[in-house]
Amino acid sequence: MSGFGQAQRLCGPLAGLVTPQRANFSLKMRKVRAKLQSKGRVKKFKLKTKKAAQKRFLVVGSLRNRHFKYHAVGHRHLNRNKTRRNLQAAKRRHVLTHLADHKKMKRMMPYYKRRKALCC
Repeated sequence: MSGFGQAQRLCGPLAGLVTPQRANFSLKMRKVRAKLQSKGRVKKFKLKTKKAAQKRFLVVGSLRNRHFKYHAVGHRHLNRNKTRRNLQAAKRRHVLTHLADHKKMKRMMPYYKRRKALCC
């Protein structure tokens, strides 16, 4: 009864107990078992965030109701020759409203969280 995969039986007062074989706990067997188990699983790759989109958009809203906020274009500098009305419109909240744009942003930022503040 000392074949591979079988347990050894003890004699004497411990006759009823069965001891597992040591081969199952060896390093080689653990590697083989891990390899067999990994074949059934599909490897999932990490998705990359588009850094250009991450820098230009800010994620706002609750977990289920996310929105992407952005700064108005053309109002970073040279503002003195722009009308007061135009500058006030640039200050208002700009959010992506179109569903297709929202889907694109979700694809570009798969783990979209709040953007960290830029350092000095």
